Amino acid sequence: MTRKRVCAENFEEKDMPIVDTFCLIIDEAEAMSDDEICMIDGKKVQASFVKDIFSKIDFFCIEFALNKCRGMGTVTRTKPYLRTVLYNAFFEMNPAYELEARKLIV
Repeated sequence: MTRKRVCAENFEEKDMPIVDTFCLIIDEAEAMSDDEICMIDGKKVQASFVKDIFSKIDFFCIEFALNKCRGMGTVTRTKPYLRTVLYNAFFEMNPAYELEARKLIV
C-alpha cells in the first residue's frame, strides 16, 4: 500500500533496499494503535502523531530522506535511525527546497 502511494517503482534499482525499508517502516507505524509509543530520535512520540506524519509522506519526501542517507556511515541501529530520518524529512523537506529555490532566483 505505501509502495504505491510513494510511487516506489520510480526509484532507481540501487536505491530500492532503502526505499523498501522506508515503506516497511511506514507500514509498521500505520499498523500501530494510536495510543502506542514510537521512538523518534530517542524520544517517545505517540503513534497517532507519527502515523499522521507518515500518512503525508510522498515520493518527494522519500527522495529527500534517501538523499540524507546517501552520506551515512555505519549505523548500528539501522531501523530506529531510518525511522528518524524519514520522520524528520517531512519537516525538513520544504525549508530545504525553499532555500534551493532562493539560490536559483538570486
